[in-house]
Amino acid sequence: MRISYANLLWLLVPASLFIHFANLGGLSIYALDEAKNATAAIEMWEKGEWLLPTFNHQPRYEKPPLHYYAFILAYKWFGINPWAARFFPALLGFATVWMIYGFVRHHLDKKTAFWTAFILTCSPHWIIQFHMAVPDAFLIFFLTCALFAFYSYITQSFISKATVRTAYCCLALAVLSKGPVALVLSGAIIFLFFLLDKKVKIRDLFKVLDPIGIVLFLAITLPWYVAIAVKTDGQWLSEFIFKHNLGRFSAPMEGHGGGAWKTLLFVVAGLLPFSPLVLIQLGKLRSALTTQNRLLHFSLISAAVIVGFFMVSGTKLPNYTVPAYPFIAVILGYHIKHLLQRGAVKSIRVFGGIGLLLFLAVCITPYFVFRTDPILMPMIEGTFPLLLLAGLALPAYMYFLFRKEAFELLLYVGMCFFGISVTFFYFSMPIIDRFGPVISADLGKLKSADLYYYKNFNSAFSFYLQKPIKDIESADGLIGESYVISREEYLPAFDLLQLPYEVVHRKKDLFENPVSVVLKLSSPQP
Repeated sequence: MRISYANLLWLLVPASLFIHFANLGGLSIYALDEAKNATAAIEMWEKGEWLLPTFNHQPRYEKPPLHYYAFILAYKWFGINPWAARFFPALLGFATVWMIYGFVRHHLDKKTAFWTAFILTCSPHWIIQFHMAVPDAFLIFFLTCALFAFYSYITQSFISKATVRTAYCCLALAVLSKGPVALVLSGAIIFLFFLLDKKVKIRDLFKVLDPIGIVLFLAITLPWYVAIAVKTDGQWLSEFIFKHNLGRFSAPMEGHGGGAWKTLLFVVAGLLPFSPLVLIQLGKLRSALTTQNRLLHFSLISAAVIVGFFMVSGTKLPNYTVPAYPFIAVILGYHIKHLLQRGAVKSIRVFGGIGLLLFLAVCITPYFVFRTDPILMPMIEGTFPLLLLAGLALPAYMYFLFRKEAFELLLYVGMCFFGISVTFFYFSMPIIDRFGPVISADLGKLKSADLYYYKNFNSAFSFYLQKPIKDIESADGLIGESYVISREEYLPAFDLLQLPYEVVHRKKDLFENPVSVVLKLSSPQP
Protein backbone atom coordinates (compact mmCIF):
# COMPACT_ATOMS: atom_id res chain seq x y z
CA MET A 1 0.00 0.00 0.00
CA ARG A 2 1.45 3.35 -1.05
CA ILE A 3 2.16 5.78 1.74
CA SER A 4 0.48 9.16 1.30
CA TYR A 5 2.32 12.38 0.53
CA ALA A 6 1.07 13.80 3.84
CA ASN A 7 2.64 10.96 5.80
CA LEU A 8 5.83 11.18 3.77
CA LEU A 9 6.02 14.86 4.62
CA TRP A 10 5.96 14.06 8.33
CA LEU A 11 9.04 11.90 7.73
CA LEU A 12 10.82 14.25 5.36
CA VAL A 13 10.79 17.32 7.61
CA PRO A 14 12.67 15.71 10.55
CA ALA A 15 14.92 13.84 8.11
CA SER A 16 15.80 17.14 6.46
CA LEU A 17 16.52 18.78 9.81
CA PHE A 18 18.62 15.80 10.88
CA ILE A 19 20.77 15.69 7.75
CA HIS A 20 21.41 19.43 7.60
CA PHE A 21 22.81 19.28 11.15
CA ALA A 22 24.38 15.81 10.84
CA ASN A 23 27.53 15.66 13.00
CA LEU A 24 27.90 19.41 12.49
CA GLY A 25 30.38 19.84 15.33
CA GLY A 26 31.97 16.40 15.10
CA LEU A 27 34.28 17.30 12.25
CA SER A 28 37.16 19.74 12.41
CA ILE A 29 37.29 22.97 10.45
CA TYR A 30 39.31 21.43 7.63
CA ALA A 31 38.42 23.28 4.40
CA LEU A 32 40.74 26.20 3.67
CA ASP A 33 38.08 28.78 2.75
CA GLU A 34 35.88 27.66 5.63
CA ALA A 35 38.74 28.18 8.07
CA LYS A 36 39.43 31.70 6.79
CA ASN A 37 35.80 32.73 7.18
CA ALA A 38 35.41 31.16 10.61
CA THR A 39 38.69 32.71 11.83
CA ALA A 40 37.89 36.15 10.45
CA ALA A 41 34.70 36.20 12.53
CA ILE A 42 36.70 35.32 15.66
CA GLU A 43 39.15 38.14 15.05
CA MET A 44 36.39 40.67 14.40
CA TRP A 45 34.62 39.64 17.60
CA GLU A 46 37.76 39.74 19.73
CA LYS A 47 38.73 43.19 18.45
CA GLY A 48 35.20 44.59 18.48
CA GLU A 49 35.66 45.32 14.78
CA TRP A 50 32.41 45.56 12.80
CA LEU A 51 33.69 46.92 9.50
CA LEU A 52 36.98 45.42 8.34
CA PRO A 53 37.23 41.61 8.16
CA THR A 54 40.69 40.25 8.89
CA PHE A 55 42.39 36.89 8.66
CA ASN A 56 45.56 36.36 10.67
CA HIS A 57 45.08 40.02 11.59
CA GLN A 58 45.51 41.14 7.99
CA PRO A 59 42.66 42.66 5.93
CA ARG A 60 40.51 40.07 4.21
CA TYR A 61 39.05 41.40 0.97
CA GLU A 62 37.18 38.38 -0.36
CA LYS A 63 33.68 38.73 1.11
CA PRO A 64 31.21 41.26 2.62
CA PRO A 65 30.37 40.95 6.32
CA LEU A 66 26.92 39.36 6.75
CA HIS A 67 28.14 35.83 7.42
CA TYR A 68 30.81 37.12 9.83
CA TYR A 69 28.09 38.79 11.90
CA ALA A 70 26.11 35.53 11.96
CA PHE A 71 29.17 33.52 13.02
CA ILE A 72 29.89 35.99 15.81
CA LEU A 73 26.33 35.61 17.09
CA ALA A 74 26.71 31.82 17.03
CA TYR A 75 30.05 32.08 18.88
CA LYS A 76 28.30 34.08 21.59
CA TRP A 77 25.64 31.39 21.91
CA PHE A 78 27.72 28.21 21.58
CA GLY A 79 31.35 29.23 22.09
CA ILE A 80 34.11 29.15 19.48
CA ASN A 81 33.92 25.70 17.91
CA PRO A 82 33.02 24.05 14.58
CA TRP A 83 29.35 23.64 15.61
CA ALA A 84 28.97 27.36 16.13
CA ALA A 85 30.78 28.27 12.91
CA ARG A 86 28.47 26.01 10.90
CA PHE A 87 25.22 26.61 12.78
CA PHE A 88 23.73 29.34 10.62
CA PRO A 89 24.73 27.76 7.28
CA ALA A 90 23.03 24.50 8.35
CA LEU A 91 19.97 26.38 9.58
CA LEU A 92 19.73 28.33 6.32
CA GLY A 93 20.03 25.13 4.28
CA PHE A 94 17.08 23.62 6.14
CA ALA A 95 15.14 26.89 5.89
CA THR A 96 15.80 27.15 2.15
CA VAL A 97 14.39 23.67 1.48
CA TRP A 98 11.17 24.37 3.34
CA MET A 99 10.77 27.91 2.10
CA ILE A 100 10.92 26.45 -1.41
CA TYR A 101 8.44 23.72 -0.44
CA GLY A 102 5.91 26.28 0.76
CA PHE A 103 6.37 28.47 -2.29
CA VAL A 104 6.03 25.60 -4.79
CA ARG A 105 3.02 24.19 -2.96
CA HIS A 106 1.32 27.58 -3.17
CA HIS A 107 2.10 28.20 -6.85
CA LEU A 108 1.98 24.64 -8.19
CA ASP A 109 0.85 21.71 -6.02
CA LYS A 110 1.86 19.71 -2.96
CA LYS A 111 3.23 16.75 -4.96
CA THR A 112 5.67 18.88 -6.92
CA ALA A 113 6.57 20.66 -3.69
CA PHE A 114 7.27 17.35 -1.94
CA TRP A 115 9.56 16.08 -4.71
CA THR A 116 11.39 19.40 -4.85
CA ALA A 117 12.16 19.24 -1.13
CA PHE A 118 13.00 15.54 -1.40
CA ILE A 119 15.48 16.15 -4.24
CA LEU A 120 17.39 18.79 -2.28
CA THR A 121 17.37 16.81 0.96
CA CYS A 122 18.76 13.73 -0.80
CA SER A 123 21.53 15.61 -2.64
CA PRO A 124 24.87 14.94 -0.89
CA HIS A 125 26.42 18.05 -2.41
CA TRP A 126 23.58 20.27 -1.19
CA ILE A 127 24.08 18.91 2.33
CA ILE A 128 27.87 19.28 2.16
CA GLN A 129 27.48 22.88 1.01
CA PHE A 130 25.40 23.74 4.06
CA HIS A 131 27.89 22.04 6.37
CA MET A 132 30.49 24.67 5.52
CA ALA A 133 31.15 27.93 7.38
CA VAL A 134 31.13 29.98 4.18
CA PRO A 135 28.94 32.81 2.84
CA ASP A 136 27.34 30.70 0.08
CA ALA A 137 24.52 29.56 2.38
CA PHE A 138 23.52 33.18 2.98
CA LEU A 139 23.65 34.02 -0.73
CA ILE A 140 21.57 30.97 -1.68
CA PHE A 141 18.88 31.63 0.93
CA PHE A 142 18.47 35.36 0.38
CA LEU A 143 18.82 35.24 -3.41
CA THR A 144 16.19 32.49 -3.62
CA CYS A 145 13.87 34.47 -1.34
CA ALA A 146 14.39 37.62 -3.41
CA LEU A 147 13.72 35.89 -6.74
CA PHE A 148 10.60 34.16 -5.47
CA ALA A 149 9.31 37.44 -4.04
CA PHE A 150 9.93 39.23 -7.35
CA TYR A 151 8.15 36.40 -9.15
CA SER A 152 5.14 36.69 -6.84
CA TYR A 153 4.96 40.44 -7.34
CA ILE A 154 5.17 40.19 -11.13
CA THR A 155 2.67 37.34 -11.54
CA GLN A 156 0.17 38.93 -9.16
CA SER A 157 -0.23 41.99 -11.38
CA PHE A 158 2.22 44.20 -9.46
CA ILE A 159 -0.33 44.71 -6.67
CA SER A 160 1.48 43.82 -3.43
CA LYS A 161 4.01 46.52 -2.60
CA ALA A 162 4.97 44.61 0.54
CA THR A 163 6.07 41.69 -1.64
CA VAL A 164 8.35 43.71 -3.91
CA ARG A 165 9.83 45.55 -0.94
CA THR A 166 10.51 42.23 0.75
CA ALA A 167 12.28 41.19 -2.46
CA TYR A 168 14.53 44.26 -2.32
CA CYS A 169 15.37 43.63 1.35
CA CYS A 170 16.30 40.01 0.62
CA LEU A 171 18.34 41.09 -2.39
CA ALA A 172 20.19 43.59 -0.21
CA LEU A 173 21.08 40.82 2.26
CA ALA A 174 22.28 38.67 -0.65
CA VAL A 175 24.56 41.52 -1.76
CA LEU A 176 25.86 41.78 1.82
CA SER A 177 26.50 38.03 1.71
CA LYS A 178 28.64 37.73 -1.40
CA GLY A 179 28.62 41.01 -3.26
CA PRO A 180 27.25 42.38 -6.55
CA VAL A 181 26.96 38.94 -8.17
CA ALA A 182 23.52 38.68 -6.51
CA LEU A 183 22.43 41.92 -8.17
CA VAL A 184 23.77 40.85 -11.58
CA LEU A 185 22.10 37.43 -11.49
CA SER A 186 18.73 38.66 -10.23
CA GLY A 187 18.69 41.54 -12.72
CA ALA A 188 19.39 39.21 -15.65
CA ILE A 189 16.76 36.69 -14.49
CA ILE A 190 14.03 39.30 -14.09
CA PHE A 191 14.83 40.97 -17.41
CA LEU A 192 14.71 37.65 -19.30
CA PHE A 193 11.47 36.68 -17.58
CA PHE A 194 9.88 39.91 -18.79
CA LEU A 195 11.30 39.31 -22.25
CA LEU A 196 10.08 35.72 -22.56
CA ASP A 197 6.89 35.58 -20.48
CA LYS A 198 3.79 36.10 -22.63
CA LYS A 199 1.65 37.57 -19.86
CA VAL A 200 3.78 40.64 -19.15
CA LYS A 201 5.11 43.32 -21.43
CA ILE A 202 8.68 44.56 -21.37
CA ARG A 203 7.48 48.08 -20.57
CA ASP A 204 6.07 46.72 -17.29
CA LEU A 205 9.63 46.14 -16.17
CA PHE A 206 9.65 49.63 -14.69
CA LYS A 207 6.92 48.56 -12.26
CA VAL A 208 9.50 46.38 -10.53
CA LEU A 209 11.62 49.47 -9.82
CA ASP A 210 9.64 50.35 -6.70
CA PRO A 211 11.10 53.58 -5.23
CA ILE A 212 10.63 52.54 -1.61
CA GLY A 213 12.06 49.10 -2.38
CA ILE A 214 15.14 50.68 -3.92
CA VAL A 215 15.53 52.98 -0.92
CA LEU A 216 15.32 49.95 1.41
CA PHE A 217 17.93 48.13 -0.70
CA LEU A 218 20.31 51.09 -0.52
CA ALA A 219 19.63 51.65 3.19
CA ILE A 220 20.68 48.06 3.93
CA THR A 221 23.67 47.77 1.63
CA LEU A 222 25.25 51.23 1.35
CA PRO A 223 26.17 51.97 5.00
CA TRP A 224 28.69 49.14 5.26
CA TYR A 225 30.10 49.55 1.75
CA VAL A 226 30.54 53.31 2.24
CA ALA A 227 32.01 52.83 5.72
CA ILE A 228 34.53 50.22 4.56
CA ALA A 229 35.52 52.43 1.63
CA VAL A 230 36.16 55.34 3.99
CA LYS A 231 38.00 53.20 6.53
CA THR A 232 40.39 51.70 3.96
CA ASP A 233 40.64 54.69 1.59
CA GLY A 234 38.86 52.65 -1.07
CA GLN A 235 41.33 49.77 -0.98
CA TRP A 236 38.82 47.19 0.27
CA LEU A 237 36.34 47.97 -2.50
CA SER A 238 39.08 48.03 -5.10
CA GLU A 239 40.42 44.61 -4.06
CA PHE A 240 36.95 43.13 -3.69
CA ILE A 241 35.46 44.40 -6.95
CA PHE A 242 38.42 44.21 -9.30
CA LYS A 243 40.31 41.19 -7.97
CA HIS A 244 37.76 38.97 -6.26
CA ASN A 245 34.81 39.66 -8.58
CA LEU A 246 35.93 40.86 -12.00
CA GLY A 247 39.26 39.05 -11.66
CA ARG A 248 37.64 35.71 -10.80
CA PHE A 249 35.14 36.12 -13.62
CA SER A 250 37.67 37.08 -16.28
CA ALA A 251 40.38 34.52 -15.52
CA PRO A 252 41.01 31.37 -13.44
CA MET A 253 42.11 32.11 -9.90
CA GLU A 254 44.02 29.79 -7.56
CA GLY A 255 44.10 27.11 -10.24
CA HIS A 256 40.32 26.72 -10.45
CA GLY A 257 39.84 26.98 -14.20
CA GLY A 258 38.40 24.73 -16.87
CA GLY A 259 35.99 24.67 -19.78
CA ALA A 260 32.25 25.33 -19.74
CA TRP A 261 31.70 21.56 -19.53
CA LYS A 262 33.19 21.62 -16.03
CA THR A 263 30.37 23.82 -14.73
CA LEU A 264 27.77 21.49 -16.25
CA LEU A 265 29.54 18.52 -14.67
CA PHE A 266 29.41 20.25 -11.27
CA VAL A 267 25.65 20.72 -11.63
CA VAL A 268 24.97 17.15 -12.74
CA ALA A 269 27.12 15.72 -9.95
CA GLY A 270 25.78 18.19 -7.42
CA LEU A 271 22.14 17.18 -7.89
CA LEU A 272 22.66 13.44 -7.88
CA PRO A 273 20.78 11.19 -7.84
CA PHE A 274 17.97 13.01 -9.66
CA SER A 275 19.88 15.07 -12.23
CA PRO A 276 19.88 12.19 -14.82
CA LEU A 277 16.12 12.66 -15.09
CA VAL A 278 16.84 15.74 -17.19
CA LEU A 279 18.30 13.46 -19.87
CA ILE A 280 15.61 10.79 -19.68
CA GLN A 281 12.67 11.66 -21.92
CA LEU A 282 14.18 15.08 -22.59
CA GLY A 283 11.52 15.74 -25.22
CA LYS A 284 8.67 15.29 -22.75
CA LEU A 285 10.43 17.51 -20.23
CA ARG A 286 10.83 20.18 -22.91
CA SER A 287 7.14 19.96 -23.81
CA ALA A 288 6.21 20.28 -20.14
CA LEU A 289 8.24 23.46 -19.93
CA THR A 290 6.43 24.94 -22.90
CA THR A 291 3.13 24.86 -21.03
CA GLN A 292 1.62 28.00 -19.60
CA ASN A 293 3.07 27.25 -16.17
CA ARG A 294 4.90 30.45 -15.34
CA LEU A 295 6.81 29.12 -12.33
CA LEU A 296 8.42 26.45 -14.49
CA HIS A 297 9.42 29.10 -17.00
CA PHE A 298 10.82 31.29 -14.24
CA SER A 299 12.72 28.35 -12.73
CA LEU A 300 14.18 27.42 -16.11
CA ILE A 301 15.29 31.01 -16.75
CA SER A 302 16.78 31.30 -13.24
CA ALA A 303 18.70 28.03 -13.55
CA ALA A 304 19.91 28.86 -17.05
CA VAL A 305 21.14 32.33 -16.07
CA ILE A 306 23.00 31.13 -12.98
CA VAL A 307 24.59 28.11 -14.65
CA GLY A 308 25.32 30.07 -17.85
CA PHE A 309 26.95 32.90 -15.91
CA PHE A 310 29.41 30.53 -14.25
CA MET A 311 29.98 28.57 -17.45
CA VAL A 312 31.59 31.68 -18.96
CA SER A 313 33.33 32.64 -15.73
CA GLY A 314 37.09 32.09 -15.72
CA THR A 315 37.13 30.66 -12.19
CA LYS A 316 35.08 27.50 -11.69
CA LEU A 317 34.22 25.91 -8.35
CA PRO A 318 31.50 23.40 -7.39
CA ASN A 319 29.85 25.80 -4.94
CA TYR A 320 29.35 28.58 -7.51
CA THR A 321 26.33 26.97 -9.18
CA VAL A 322 24.52 25.82 -6.01
CA PRO A 323 22.18 28.89 -6.16
CA ALA A 324 20.71 27.23 -9.28
CA TYR A 325 19.83 24.02 -7.41
CA PRO A 326 16.49 25.22 -5.96
CA PHE A 327 15.22 26.13 -9.43
CA ILE A 328 16.48 22.93 -11.06
CA ALA A 329 14.86 20.99 -8.21
CA VAL A 330 11.50 22.64 -8.98
CA ILE A 331 11.78 21.51 -12.62
CA LEU A 332 12.83 17.98 -11.62
CA GLY A 333 10.06 17.79 -9.00
CA TYR A 334 7.47 18.77 -11.59
CA HIS A 335 8.88 16.22 -14.02
CA ILE A 336 8.75 13.43 -11.42
CA LYS A 337 5.13 14.23 -10.61
CA HIS A 338 4.17 13.98 -14.28
CA LEU A 339 6.16 10.79 -14.82
CA LEU A 340 4.17 9.21 -11.99
CA GLN A 341 0.87 10.60 -13.25
CA ARG A 342 1.52 9.16 -16.73
CA GLY A 343 2.55 5.82 -15.24
CA ALA A 344 5.91 6.04 -16.99
CA VAL A 345 7.25 2.96 -15.21
CA LYS A 346 9.76 2.14 -17.93
CA SER A 347 11.37 5.58 -17.80
CA ILE A 348 11.55 5.50 -14.02
CA ARG A 349 13.11 2.03 -14.07
CA VAL A 350 15.73 3.29 -16.54
CA PHE A 351 16.42 6.12 -14.11
CA GLY A 352 16.55 3.58 -11.27
CA GLY A 353 19.18 1.58 -13.13
CA ILE A 354 21.27 4.68 -13.73
CA GLY A 355 20.81 5.63 -10.09
CA LEU A 356 22.05 2.18 -9.03
CA LEU A 357 25.23 2.55 -11.07
CA LEU A 358 25.82 6.05 -9.70
CA PHE A 359 25.14 4.89 -6.13
CA LEU A 360 27.66 2.07 -6.44
CA ALA A 361 30.19 4.41 -8.09
CA VAL A 362 29.93 6.96 -5.29
CA CYS A 363 30.31 4.26 -2.64
CA ILE A 364 33.06 2.20 -4.25
CA THR A 365 35.23 4.68 -6.18
CA PRO A 366 36.79 6.33 -3.07
CA TYR A 367 38.18 2.95 -1.99
CA PHE A 368 40.12 2.51 -5.24
CA VAL A 369 41.25 6.14 -5.29
CA PHE A 370 42.59 5.90 -1.72
CA ARG A 371 44.10 2.48 -2.38
CA THR A 372 46.22 3.65 -5.33
CA ASP A 373 47.43 6.92 -3.77
CA PRO A 374 50.26 6.49 -1.22
CA ILE A 375 49.35 9.79 0.45
CA LEU A 376 45.69 8.79 0.88
CA MET A 377 46.34 5.13 1.71
CA PRO A 378 46.46 5.67 5.51
CA MET A 379 42.90 7.05 5.32
CA ILE A 380 41.48 4.08 3.42
CA GLU A 381 39.61 2.95 6.53
CA GLY A 382 37.30 5.90 5.95
CA THR A 383 36.04 4.31 2.72
CA PHE A 384 34.88 1.10 4.41
CA PRO A 385 31.58 2.50 5.77
CA LEU A 386 30.58 3.49 2.22
CA LEU A 387 31.43 -0.01 0.96
CA LEU A 388 29.30 -1.45 3.76
CA LEU A 389 26.44 0.88 2.85
CA ALA A 390 26.58 -0.32 -0.76
CA GLY A 391 26.49 -3.94 0.34
CA LEU A 392 23.57 -3.44 2.71
CA ALA A 393 21.50 -1.30 0.34
CA LEU A 394 22.05 -3.33 -2.83
CA PRO A 395 19.57 -6.22 -2.19
CA ALA A 396 16.70 -3.85 -1.43
CA TYR A 397 17.70 -1.67 -4.36
CA MET A 398 17.45 -4.65 -6.72
CA TYR A 399 14.07 -5.56 -5.21
CA PHE A 400 12.61 -2.11 -5.87
CA LEU A 401 14.25 -1.89 -9.30
CA PHE A 402 12.52 -5.01 -10.63
CA ARG A 403 9.11 -4.26 -9.15
CA LYS A 404 6.64 -2.18 -11.11
CA GLU A 405 6.13 0.30 -8.26
CA ALA A 406 7.79 3.40 -9.70
CA PHE A 407 6.82 5.57 -6.73
CA GLU A 408 8.67 3.36 -4.24
CA LEU A 409 11.68 3.08 -6.55
CA LEU A 410 12.03 6.87 -6.72
CA LEU A 411 11.83 7.08 -2.95
CA TYR A 412 14.42 4.36 -2.48
CA VAL A 413 16.88 5.92 -4.92
CA GLY A 414 16.69 9.15 -2.94
CA MET A 415 17.02 7.28 0.36
CA CYS A 416 20.18 5.56 -0.84
CA PHE A 417 21.85 8.90 -1.54
CA PHE A 418 20.50 10.25 1.73
CA GLY A 419 22.28 7.26 3.29
CA ILE A 420 25.50 8.35 1.57
CA SER A 421 25.27 11.72 3.34
CA VAL A 422 24.61 10.06 6.71
CA THR A 423 27.46 7.60 6.23
CA PHE A 424 29.85 10.31 5.09
CA PHE A 425 29.24 12.68 8.00
CA TYR A 426 28.96 10.13 10.80
CA PHE A 427 31.32 7.34 9.77
CA SER A 428 33.63 8.04 6.82
CA MET A 429 34.57 11.67 7.37
CA PRO A 430 35.34 11.33 11.13
CA ILE A 431 37.97 8.70 10.22
CA ILE A 432 39.45 10.79 7.42
CA ASP A 433 39.31 13.91 9.57
CA ARG A 434 41.82 12.45 12.04
CA PHE A 435 44.47 12.63 9.31
CA GLY A 436 43.95 16.33 8.64
CA PRO A 437 47.19 18.33 8.76
CA VAL A 438 45.96 20.70 11.46
CA ILE A 439 43.94 18.50 13.80
CA SER A 440 46.75 15.89 13.81
CA ALA A 441 49.47 18.45 14.64
CA ASP A 442 50.71 19.16 18.16
CA LEU A 443 48.56 22.24 18.58
CA GLY A 444 49.39 22.66 22.25
CA LYS A 445 53.09 23.00 21.52
CA LEU A 446 52.48 25.34 18.61
CA LYS A 447 50.23 27.55 20.69
CA SER A 448 52.87 28.04 23.38
CA ALA A 449 55.80 28.60 21.00
CA ASP A 450 56.81 31.43 18.72
CA LEU A 451 54.98 30.67 15.52
CA TYR A 452 55.69 31.87 11.99
CA TYR A 453 54.57 31.08 8.46
CA TYR A 454 56.42 31.05 5.18
CA LYS A 455 54.66 32.10 1.95
CA ASN A 456 51.32 30.40 2.66
CA PHE A 457 49.82 27.93 5.12
CA ASN A 458 46.71 25.93 5.93
CA SER A 459 44.25 28.52 7.29
CA ALA A 460 42.77 26.08 9.82
CA PHE A 461 45.91 26.59 11.95
CA SER A 462 44.67 30.11 12.67
CA PHE A 463 41.21 28.86 13.69
CA TYR A 464 42.57 26.36 16.20
CA LEU A 465 45.53 28.32 17.52
CA GLN A 466 43.73 31.68 17.72
CA LYS A 467 46.98 33.61 17.80
CA PRO A 468 48.82 35.75 15.25
CA ILE A 469 51.08 33.76 12.97
CA LYS A 470 53.90 36.04 11.89
CA ASP A 471 55.57 36.17 8.50
CA ILE A 472 59.08 34.81 9.03
CA GLU A 473 60.40 36.89 6.16
CA SER A 474 59.47 40.01 8.12
CA ALA A 475 60.75 38.78 11.49
CA ASP A 476 63.48 40.90 13.13
CA GLY A 477 64.91 38.05 15.17
CA LEU A 478 63.82 34.66 16.50
CA ILE A 479 63.97 34.07 20.24
CA GLY A 480 63.24 30.80 22.03
CA GLU A 481 61.53 27.75 20.61
CA SER A 482 60.18 28.61 17.16
CA TYR A 483 58.10 26.83 14.56
CA VAL A 484 57.27 27.65 10.97
CA ILE A 485 54.18 26.39 9.17
CA SER A 486 54.22 26.30 5.40
CA ARG A 487 53.68 24.02 2.45
CA GLU A 488 56.02 21.35 1.14
CA GLU A 489 56.32 23.05 -2.25
CA TYR A 490 57.96 26.07 -0.59
CA LEU A 491 60.74 24.13 1.17
CA PRO A 492 63.37 24.65 -1.57
CA ALA A 493 62.80 28.41 -1.38
CA PHE A 494 62.80 28.29 2.43
CA ASP A 495 66.24 26.66 2.34
CA LEU A 496 67.59 29.89 0.83
CA LEU A 497 66.86 31.66 4.13
CA GLN A 498 69.59 29.48 5.68
CA LEU A 499 67.61 28.75 8.83
CA PRO A 500 68.45 25.29 10.27
CA TYR A 501 65.26 23.25 10.72
CA GLU A 502 63.72 19.83 10.88
CA VAL A 503 60.33 18.83 9.51
CA VAL A 504 58.32 17.69 12.55
CA HIS A 505 54.93 17.36 10.85
CA ARG A 506 53.94 16.68 7.24
CA LYS A 507 50.37 15.97 6.11
CA LYS A 508 48.41 16.47 2.91
CA ASP A 509 45.53 18.95 3.20
CA LEU A 510 42.17 17.19 3.11
CA PHE A 511 40.53 17.44 -0.34
CA GLU A 512 43.20 19.91 -1.47
CA ASN A 513 46.49 19.51 -3.34
CA PRO A 514 48.98 21.21 -0.96
CA VAL A 515 50.96 19.27 1.64
CA SER A 516 51.24 21.17 4.92
CA VAL A 517 54.49 21.09 6.89
CA VAL A 518 55.51 22.23 10.34
CA LEU A 519 59.19 23.08 10.71
CA LYS A 520 61.00 23.30 14.02
CA LEU A 521 63.91 25.69 13.89
CA SER A 522 66.94 23.91 15.25
CA SER A 523 68.28 26.76 17.37
CA PRO A 524 67.50 30.39 18.17
CA GLN A 525 68.70 32.72 15.45
CA PRO A 526 70.50 35.99 16.14
